[in-house]
Amino acid sequence: MSENETNNSESTETANLPDIVRRVGGDLEKVISNLPAYVDERFPLDRFKQIALGRLVEAKPELNNENDIAKIVDLLTFHGIDRDQMNDLNVLLDTYGTDDVWTAINYLYEIGLRDRGIASEDESNTNAFVFVRAVLSRIRELRESGKRVVNEEVLDATVWDINEYIDEADLDNYQYTGGTLGGEDVLEVEEDE
Repeated sequence: MSENETNNSESTETANLPDIVRRVGGDLEKVISNLPAYVDERFPLDRFKQIALGRLVEAKPELNNENDIAKIVDLLTFHGIDRDQMNDLNVLLDTYGTDDVWTAINYLYEIGLRDRGIASEDESNTNAFVFVRAVLSRIRELRESGKRVVNEEVLDATVWDINEYIDEADLDNYQYTGGTLGGEDVLEVEEDE
């Protein structure tokens, strides 16, 4: 392929990007320009979510790095975070950071307490951010007690009741009835040095 053909194909790819993505640029533009490397084709990142992600990164320039953007793209695509959940996601990212939010949502998905988010919260209590906030509270508690939480497997190290971490105001509508989470024989939680 000639240099001119290469330049034309690159300009075609970036020409289809939402204006906000091009304006923000950096790793956001890099990821959105090369979505097949970051997204399962079964769960595409539609234009609305590209624009929403652009707005999020524009408001929080510290997120304009490949790691954070790739994790947020995963939340928006595979985990099905939708338009109605973007404000909740934004608050969680502000409070807990991308790594912990991504870990909490993956954990809930892996244990079957949260589905991919296809159903609305009205149709499925498992999509509620109530459970995500509960897991994030558990992560914070583990850290405060000197434990390291580096991935969702570590959360499964100690038997715990997610209902103890749900805000009291939400307990009437959201409760996990499957008993305690985790098992004592799974993974040892690492002590901070």
